[in-house]
Amino acid sequence: AYLVKNYDRWCKNHKEKKVFGHVIFYPYALLQRTINYYNKNPIKRKHLPNKYKHFICMNAAAKPHRFRMVEKMFSEGWDKKGYITYLNRYGENTSHMANENFQGQTLTLDFDGKQIEQNENQEIMPREYKQAVFDIVNESIISDTSLFLTEKVWKPILYKNPFIILGSKGTCKHLEKYWGIKLHNDMINYSFDYVDYPHRFNRIVDDNLRRIMNTPIEELNEWLNLESTQEILSYNQHKLLNMEIQAMEYYVDKKIHG
Repeated sequence: AYLVKNYDRWCKNHKEKKVFGHVIFYPYALLQRTINYYNKNPIKRKHLPNKYKHFICMNAAAKPHRFRMVEKMFSEGWDKKGYITYLNRYGENTSHMANENFQGQTLTLDFDGKQIEQNENQEIMPREYKQAVFDIVNESIISDTSLFLTEKVWKPILYKNPFIILGSKGTCKHLEKYWGIKLHNDMINYSFDYVDYPHRFNRIVDDNLRRIMNTPIEELNEWLNLESTQEILSYNQHKLLNMEIQAMEYYVDKKIHG
């Protein structure tokens, strides 16, 4: 429904005649790419049951909502509790938002903004990834009307990291209802998923990040290693790895002709 409405709105706003008879949601492309890389490149590093940091937050392209999240982490002193990348891929597009806390400068762990474009580097996880409890995912788009999922969502599920998403409204509900992903309701308050941006950002910070950052790392590790938490992580990983992904041609034909 969102696709049809958004396409109609786009044509109206740009005064363009509609040329597509069918607008179809095909959500599997980036998931398939991420799964293929995961299967071809099994993790060789030893499992780390006790993490060193509260979070990791990886940002390639500079965008206002990503700047806002990273700036918040620096202003609260949370940067010392996690790993942050800000690659300025495609340029320093948020330098105008600079303040005393964060200037939009490039922050790297492994690849820089140019290297991330090469080969399959975008799929490679830095060694610090498995040293953090949470993946704070700043998705590419934060729309209130369109769902948009990229490899940023699939990676923590495949690599069994709990995650909090600043993305489109309803993303977590969509993961639960459409994909069958189980959420961490005992640790994460998902009320942010139901409100518009920027309230969504504020809810993530006030209802989740502030509490998590103030929790000793020992307690977060204790939660992470609970049988119930590990069961959810394993279930979600298994769900994706064993999902039957239809070829685009078949999927589109089925949507059109039934």
